[in-house]
Amino acid sequence: MKLQNLKQFEVNNKTELKPMSSSQLKISHPSIYDIIHKDALRGCWRFAQILENTKIDTRIIQCLFQEFFINTFSLHTAFISEYYQGLGTLFEMVMMHYLDLDKVAANFDKKLIHDENFEPCEQISQFFSQDYNFILSTSSNVMQKVLNETKCSNETLIDMSTKLYDVIKAKHINEYQLIKVERDMASISMLKYVIYCGLHIAPSYSLSILLADAYLAMDVTQQLDFIADVISLSIKAYKSNDKCCIIQEPFESHNDQFGDAMDMFTNAFKNVFVEENYNFVKEKLLQKENNSVLKWVVIGAVVFGVSAAVVKGLRK
Repeated sequence: MKLQNLKQFEVNNKTELKPMSSSQLKISHPSIYDIIHKDALRGCWRFAQILENTKIDTRIIQCLFQEFFINTFSLHTAFISEYYQGLGTLFEMVMMHYLDLDKVAANFDKKLIHDENFEPCEQISQFFSQDYNFILSTSSNVMQKVLNETKCSNETLIDMSTKLYDVIKAKHINEYQLIKVERDMASISMLKYVIYCGLHIAPSYSLSILLADAYLAMDVTQQLDFIADVISLSIKAYKSNDKCCIIQEPFESHNDQFGDAMDMFTNAFKNVFVEENYNFVKEKLLQKENNSVLKWVVIGAVVFGVSAAVVKGLRK
């Protein structure tokens, strides 16, 4: 499976981009490098299922991803110091869209990886299916969308999370009753849902593609509407008698309505968004007549006007 909506971000950029490498970022922004490295070591786990029949360890993918993400992010120099945990998740999906696993299996130097860590691999263009400058331009255009929407600002993300609370209240009264607390408390706890439509907590590779594709096709208002529907679907499935959706592992009560609700949201999301439920989730979301988001995933994306003009703003 591939991302359908990445095409709108692809441009034939003739200018050779000059990104930072891992070693350059480590010198110029050591604290940011350390955070990105730690996040890379925790990431890419969703790809384990597609690596199962290869000789490629997840640690190799983490190593390649760190370099790919630093190459992408460093082109937006004004935001380097504003990196936040979770920013890279979408770019795992972008990298895997273009990565050639046969080339990785044949040519990656396994001396770079260790049981609990990896050393940077700074020559990664050889592992991709297309010209790396083209791929990097595309990834940078995706990053521009992210930065336009979030400004790499905690304040902006929290504001989005607060608005999600309001959307749930307006659209899904039963789910709202589970989290009927002060808006400020809800907004902090729901941040993980507003970053890339909950992509970070979806364990299924196929459903991760669905969420990433939906995100690429939407503006912020549409994202919040979509996330509210996703949460509602998860909770309904969590509480249903459908064997494919029943949650087998009950969460531990905090004797606190809000804490229990947040655990229920997370457990429902993680247990419903598994590989075997792909058709169920896709069909249920597509059934919503007022939700055209996933129809875009199927029939094509709305164009955001991301083009070569974006590249002009990149670091030369």
